[in-house]
Amino acid sequence: MFLPQHLLPREDPPHIGSEFGLTPSTPPTARLTVLGITYISLAALWTVLLLSGMTYLFLNRHTPTLRMRGLPLTFAGIILLHLYWATVQSGYTIGPLAPEVAEYWIMGIWYPFGIALFQAGNSRFLWVAGRQGRFAAGGGEKGGEGGGKVGEKGRKGKGVLGWLRGMEYGQRMFLVVTLGMAVQVSSI
Repeated sequence: MFLPQHLLPREDPPHIGSEFGLTPSTPPTARLTVLGITYISLAALWTVLLLSGMTYLFLNRHTPTLRMRGLPLTFAGIILLHLYWATVQSGYTIGPLAPEVAEYWIMGIWYPFGIALFQAGNSRFLWVAGRQGRFAAGGGEKGGEGGGKVGEKGRKGKGVLGWLRGMEYGQRMFLVVTLGMAVQVSSI
């Protein structure tokens, strides 16, 4: 019977971790080829640029445009997403040194947590921008009065739902994101 060459079993079949080109006979050493060094250099350069930008934002955090942004949540999200990217970027180089399950844990924790925290920061910014739009239009908060907290007077109910409605938006978003992250970790 004739079988094409690409369907015949290979002498050294791929195993877990083979996305990095690993086989059982691959020695556990870093791949410091031109490609590996390029990946590491790109990650280092991008890290320096990112840290420079974050330092600038942190030093100017008292300006009105940055105060409403919610930098701590955004920074936490950016740091986790950058750690995820740098690890994946350098996977070719350090892949033979890492255990097979390392990529699973990195993708299962750093990436979703980074997305969640960054989304929480963006959601807070969107909420502040919406409130500013209402205030600029002359409506302010309910009844034309501005400056009150969301959830005050009349929106509080009984029980957990009332407690959630009584919270400020930023606290409520942080609670929801924290619960989501706890569910993510418990499902891993």
